[in-house]
Amino acid sequence: MADRLRTIGQVFDYTFDNLETWDLDHAGRKTNVTNSNKFIKIHGRSLMVAKINQPTMDVVKKVLKERDDASNRTINLCVGTCQVALNFCLGKGLLPWPDPREGFIKDNRYCFPKLPVMRIDKPIFSKDQVIHMYEYGLRLSKSLGQVYQNCAETILFSAFTGISWSEYVQLKPCDIHLDARIPYVEVGSRRDFTLKREVRKRKIPLANDSAMLIPILKRRIEDVDGSNDYYLFGDDWTSRYKEGIDQHRRIYESITDDLNYTFDDRGEKRTPYCLRHSFCTWSLRDGKCIETTSQLMGHSNLNTTRRYLHLVLDDYVESMPASTQLAKVI
Repeated sequence: MADRLRTIGQVFDYTFDNLETWDLDHAGRKTNVTNSNKFIKIHGRSLMVAKINQPTMDVVKKVLKERDDASNRTINLCVGTCQVALNFCLGKGLLPWPDPREGFIKDNRYCFPKLPVMRIDKPIFSKDQVIHMYEYGLRLSKSLGQVYQNCAETILFSAFTGISWSEYVQLKPCDIHLDARIPYVEVGSRRDFTLKREVRKRKIPLANDSAMLIPILKRRIEDVDGSNDYYLFGDDWTSRYKEGIDQHRRIYESITDDLNYTFDDRGEKRTPYCLRHSFCTWSLRDGKCIETTSQLMGHSNLNTTRRYLHLVLDDYVESMPASTQLAKVI
């Protein structure tokens, strides 16, 4: 196929028009627009793809650091956005293959090194806090409508299954297996179920704490007469992805704000995704092995799950008598 895209402006335009996670209805589009504009403001739309190399990215890093006082994380996002667009178009055969002798090329793909970022542990909720949020959301729904009940139940659902927003809004009755010996939710088994990665396909048992979700799921299946033509958590939330996630976030934030749960003790903000982080941490605290927890989370790499282990170990050390803690340090 002849090369068709020659400038970075053309690369960004094609990616926005054709990459699913960059399209108009996807929640990540706004971030990608912001980061691509930062790159274009520095180098212009007419920058030739053939001239993009490591020094090109070094200029981006230098300008963002000196002009905007940008953090390493922000700079990495900008460079990463450009890298994703280049590799997407490269995979479509629309760009000349870069010279593999170049230092920024890895396996014939653009792979620019990232700046070091200090890892900050994601804030989590306690189980009591999640149940409090659920009960408060139900109370609000009596005066403010069904959408508050939807949000309350998905808060509970996400925290006790680890299922993310993009996954549970796709659930249909056929994905819920309540008649099994151990009831479970099946994520990603349908052909029309969109997953970020194939490894996210998994079965999540509804047992112990998560068994409290069974009555909710039963009621929702009955509400749609068991028909797989409907989504369990409301077609109004899934017909337009961007509008749905914005509405969910607004209601979630009103609940956490009212209960003073928006920030943890360190001042870190608890986003809806922190419900999933909470599930992973609770799973390890409850004694599940790291392999099982990794499978329940749909992690592609065991090292991702290992990041949560130190939180559990910190809890263990804090629960020890002071004399024992001192002995551990010594």
